[in-house]
Amino acid sequence: MNPKRLKQIPYLISAEDQAELAYLRGYIARIDDALTRRIFELRYIDGCSWERVAERVGGGNTAEAVRKRHNRYLLRH
Repeated sequence: MNPKRLKQIPYLISAEDQAELAYLRGYIARIDDALTRRIFELRYIDGCSWERVAERVGGGNTAEAVRKRHNRYLLRH
């Protein structure tokens, strides 16, 4: 994303949405496993589809594999 646009984001979203985004960032930051954390960042912060998440994390991961890793994490925590 364009760095100038990133600076504008707080002004473009409501206070409620900013609070939700801050909560999500905090939740994601506490995920110990780096790959799982990256999957959550790409899905919830960047808004990527499962296919795009798989492409971005690489390592031969498929959309199904990253989705399952995500779902397993949620079931355990």
